[in-house]
Amino acid sequence: MPKKGEPRLDTCWRKSRIAARILLREEAGKLTPRDVALGRKFTADEEVLPRLIAQAIQKIRSEKINWSANSEKQLDALVIRLQRLEEKDLEAFKLVISKTGHPTEEEFTKHLQKAVDLYRPKFDEETTRGDMFVNTRKLWKILWNKEIDVRVAIIRPALARTVHN
Repeated sequence: MPKKGEPRLDTCWRKSRIAARILLREEAGKLTPRDVALGRKFTADEEVLPRLIAQAIQKIRSEKINWSANSEKQLDALVIRLQRLEEKDLEAFKLVISKTGHPTEEEFTKHLQKAVDLYRPKFDEETTRGDMFVNTRKLWKILWNKEIDVRVAIIRPALARTVHN
């Protein structure tokens, strides 16, 4: 069933998307016996058209985010979410990582070192979006199932880099 508010896909398109995913798994060398059985059913199905499969493959490939082209912008957007870190922000992190495999723990640590000023104490009149220390620890525990010492992993290396420069 589609999520509330989303249009329901017709059966031809739905079957063609499944067939496209099977073909992509075959390309990746990750074909399962279930995929083979479904593929055989789809070859005999008149609703599954080569044109729709080709369109579905293009759509699936276009959904993959090109991480390297936009990585700085995407990392900046994730840092903004980290400042707030509500449930929807955690879901956004998980979605980006599931679709792209990025940011890795190392990539995000390095980016947070560049944004080290976000860890400075806030003045009373400044709006506080959230506690960056707490949010960073929470995020690390959820995404990478690890504890992080923010001072050791992010703040000290960033400060050491500024002293060298």
